[in-house]
Amino acid sequence: MKKMISICFIIILVSMITIGSYALGEISVLSSDVFKSANLNAKPAGTVTFSATLKNKGDISITFCALERLDEGKWVFVASLTVPASKSNTYRYLASKDYSSNLTQGNSYRFKATFLSNGEKYSTVSNTIAY
Repeated sequence: MKKMISICFIIILVSMITIGSYALGEISVLSSDVFKSANLNAKPAGTVTFSATLKNKGDISITFCALERLDEGKWVFVASLTVPASKSNTYRYLASKDYSSNLTQGNSYRFKATFLSNGEKYSTVSNTIAY
């Protein structure tokens, strides 16, 4: 009986941690033959970190980056942005870019980007920042 209670407790604990991680956006599930993960992390100062991990070595580039502003509960396109440099023959892509000059005080923003590797594209959206 004690063993059964312990097993149930462990299952509940693991479930709570997993659900909490999904809610916080800490787990990224990709159904991809190329990408293990890909995400954007925006800082309140307007700096965005682009990060991706590949299943096999390859070239990685950002083909598109855009800025959106929250306007009356809806996301509105603001501008296309310059993208960071590509990386060749690697498993991991990591780059940061400062987009603060594109932001106006008193608004909420998010960034969208498309990663490209081995002919496969993966689009993702950053967290929301208040600027």
